[in-house]
Amino acid sequence: MAQVFISYKHDDGDFALILKDRLERAGFAGWIDDNLQAGEDWREMIDRAIREAMAVVVILSPESVASEYVTYEWAFALGAGVPVVPVMLRKTPLHPRLEELQFLDFTNRRARPWDALIERLESLSGERGSRKRPGRPSKREVELGALREQLADKHWDLRVEAVRALGDRRERAAVPLLARMLATDRSVRVRAAAAEALGWIGDEAAAPDLLAALEADHAAVQAAAREALRRMGKGD
Repeated sequence: MAQVFISYKHDDGDFALILKDRLERAGFAGWIDDNLQAGEDWREMIDRAIREAMAVVVILSPESVASEYVTYEWAFALGAGVPVVPVMLRKTPLHPRLEELQFLDFTNRRARPWDALIERLESLSGERGSRKRPGRPSKREVELGALREQLADKHWDLRVEAVRALGDRRERAAVPLLARMLATDRSVRVRAAAAEALGWIGDEAAAPDLLAALEADHAAVQAAAREALRRMGKGD
């Protein structure tokens, strides 16, 4: 049964359960965060659930759009190459990246386009299945390629999510890209995230770049580089 990850703010939990039920009646496995078990690493579990999903349905409302957790989920999905289907539950301004996607309007409770949502997911399920033929790039290769592309996104928050995802995955192949972002990205947040990711990866080849970042003009970047070097056993 194809899995669909449901991203939502807990304020919209009642609708999330309705959506999960509708998806399951249509033959999909709806995944929501009440599947988490006590003691589990919630971020690792959510990342894995998104990667294993054939699509992510994002429930949009003023509360969810303001939620850093919901933003993380749909941004991680885009970076991992997982299709994102926005569902507008209550009208709200959208993040510029979500504006590029066609959302389904569920604001009218008497005329919600459930059939259109199911048809969209069935279409995506077929597309995802066709990508698994022999000779196609592996899932890991697709995910890494998507994350590399996201590093060049015009929105700093999506670049940060891609940087963190590479750090979480300990991707040594990404060290040159992260080192370049540490030195040249226009966003302080991205540069600091790149330093942090390099520290988690722990490749000593990044040490010269981290040492150079100690002379950066922003304290946040300096602090992240110092902590990264400490993780690598090269701190004071």
